[in-house]
Amino acid sequence: MIDLVRDARRFIRYNKWVVENTPLQVYTSALIFSPARSLIRELFKQEEPEWITTKPTMQDDWSSCIQTLEGHSGAVNSVAFSHDDRRLASASYDGTVKIWDAASGRCVQTLEVRKPLDSISFDTADRRLLTEIGAIVLDVVAPSSMTPTAIAHRNPQRQGYGLSSDGIWIMYNSENLLWLPSEYRPSNSFVTASTVAIGCASGRVLVFNLTIPNS
Repeated sequence: MIDLVRDARRFIRYNKWVVENTPLQVYTSALIFSPARSLIRELFKQEEPEWITTKPTMQDDWSSCIQTLEGHSGAVNSVAFSHDDRRLASASYDGTVKIWDAASGRCVQTLEVRKPLDSISFDTADRRLLTEIGAIVLDVVAPSSMTPTAIAHRNPQRQGYGLSSDGIWIMYNSENLLWLPSEYRPSNSFVTASTVAIGCASGRVLVFNLTIPNS
C-alpha cells in the first residue's frame, strides 16, 4: 500500500498541469507517458485509450524529475530559490522573470523585464529579487492575484491528425486530443493519415498509430 501511495504521489506531481487544466487527459496522456512499471498505470491500464494502437515505449521507473513548471516561451537561463525554499524564480530569454510557488508549482507573479537576466537571487528577506539591472520588489502579500491569465493559442483549421502550433497537443480535426509532456514535445515531426512521428530534443523518437477517436 505504501508503494502505491508513493507512486500515486509521483503520478499526480508529474502530471500536475494536465490534472488541473484538462482532467480527462489523466486517462490518456497521463497514463500513456507514465513509466512501464508505474503501479497507477498498471492499476488503470484498462482505461488507456483504444484509439492509440501504437504507444511510445516508456522507461521502467520514474525519473529523478518530480515536477515540470511551464509558462516561459523562451529558454530559461537563470533560476534561484528563496531562502525559505518556498518560492523559485526563473529568468528567461522571453524577457520575463517568473516567481513560482515551490510546493504547488503555480506561477504567482510574472515580471516583464524585457531582457534575459543572467544573475538572479533573492535578498535575505525574500522580498526583493537581486539582478544585474537592479533590485525588483516582489509581491509577497497576495501572490495568487498575480497569476497571469493563460492566452489561448489559435490553430488553423485542418482535417485529420496533426500537432498544435506550440507542439503541446496531438490534434484531430483541429481539436486537442493528446497532451504531450514537455520532454516529449517535437523538435520536428511527420504526420500521415493515421501516424504521428515526433522527434524530441532528447534524441527520442515517438511513433503513434491512431484510429479515429469515438465521439
